[in-house]
Amino acid sequence: MRGFWAAVAVMGLALSGTARAQDALSPVDIPFYGAVAEQTVGDARTGEAVSWSANGRSGTIQFSAADGPCKTFFIAETAPERRPPAIGTVCPRADAPGRHVASSIRAAASGGPRGEPRPSIARDVPPPAPPPPPPPGASGGTRSIGGAGGATRSLGTGAVTDVRIRFVLLNRSQVRLDNAGGHAVVLMRSPQQAPNAQVRNRRLCEAIQRQIETRTYAQAEIGLEALGNGRYAAIRPLFWLLRDAGGGASCDQRVRNYDFVRAAAIMDKVGLRTAGEGPFIVVSRDDQTAGATIDMTMLTNAQIDPMVQYFRERFGQKADIWSPAVNTVSFRRQSLSEVFRDQFTDGLVRSISTFAAPRSLGACIGDARDATPCAR
Repeated sequence: MRGFWAAVAVMGLALSGTARAQDALSPVDIPFYGAVAEQTVGDARTGEAVSWSANGRSGTIQFSAADGPCKTFFIAETAPERRPPAIGTVCPRADAPGRHVASSIRAAASGGPRGEPRPSIARDVPPPAPPPPPPPGASGGTRSIGGAGGATRSLGTGAVTDVRIRFVLLNRSQVRLDNAGGHAVVLMRSPQQAPNAQVRNRRLCEAIQRQIETRTYAQAEIGLEALGNGRYAAIRPLFWLLRDAGGGASCDQRVRNYDFVRAAAIMDKVGLRTAGEGPFIVVSRDDQTAGATIDMTMLTNAQIDPMVQYFRERFGQKADIWSPAVNTVSFRRQSLSEVFRDQFTDGLVRSISTFAAPRSLGACIGDARDATPCAR
């Protein structure tokens, strides 16, 4: 294994003069990511985000369920710099049982700057040769894996079909990711700040956990998931802020472990410092300069559940939801009435707003760790 990575290092040095655009794969990235996939596929479980590290670079990789002899992989590099995720195929080698070959490696389509899904586009990659057939009677070193996951065919243009909201726990040391053009975050006040906060915060947590599927932070970093039938979705995370990684999985425990300090820092950025008692769900554009807010201050406890449904189905994944030209009063009225039906009131329309972060706040706006105080 050590000799293999040494060969990769030599190849990387030979190509190091090539410029690395932030939104494309370079001639260095393509063989490097292929090598990572070839070396990790044998031990990886379907859908599991596996950490990798080589040549001073590290990240996560995830494999979909096998489609015949081959698997699709999603790979994300997180250090020394965060790179856009990539997608590719890895197949058993016909001439070397137990070994694999990667192909069709290209920049994955999560979501554009406006949040809408965009097709996968092959970049810096020649048309891949057909994958080799498996040797007769041999498995090629791959395990037989069942369970959920999408087929790995039809991975060209149009493979990424939509944006899905997924619930992701965020520790204090982790950055807010900008997948699918943006992300969402749950913001809550502490019981010391708002007398009814404990009950309402727990009610919001229960509604989210009941309605929105949970993904790990590593899966959110990869940014894509298989839907089946050759289709893939970009993940737009809804973050729940935690003070530490422990604390238990029940809503009572997660509310107790909620990071109210970080929440207050984000409220400063999005103009909620002097707003109501909340709780709030905020969708921020990837550069954090604009966003949209669902303010649940005036909602009854019973209305929190359908508001989470509204966020999941009509709001959180919508392209440019932070734009006043998209998030209009007429849009809110129509989309809210479709979810709340006979419980709809115009007060619900007033619970939704957009914001633009003023430049006067300084460097705190672009700080995805929320550790930089906002200028006053």
